[in-house]
Amino acid sequence: MESKTDRKARLRKAAGEAIVRAIETGGDPFDLMMEATGEGGNICVPYVQQHPFFSERRRLFKTAEDRKRDHEEAALAAEPGPIVWVRRQFDDHRHAAYRLGM
Repeated sequence: MESKTDRKARLRKAAGEAIVRAIETGGDPFDLMMEATGEGGNICVPYVQQHPFFSERRRLFKTAEDRKRDHEEAALAAEPGPIVWVRRQFDDHRHAAYRLGM
């Protein structure tokens, strides 16, 4: 049976490997870790987000959320009219784009 310490070490290692594979393949590190470990998102997401590679190499890969945002931005760019970017709070890194009606 795997000890708690061994499990944490295995999951930390899997998170680092998932981030490296995401950079190499263009995949989502969360999905890659879930596939490799068989664990759910509730386990994998925190391990990936807390791994030092996540913040150090964040600009080198895209998550599913990034891809969704890119798709939405491309769809908005295809339509005519001004765009307004909105945040729920001033310090929130997430934002939404809305096209203003003419």
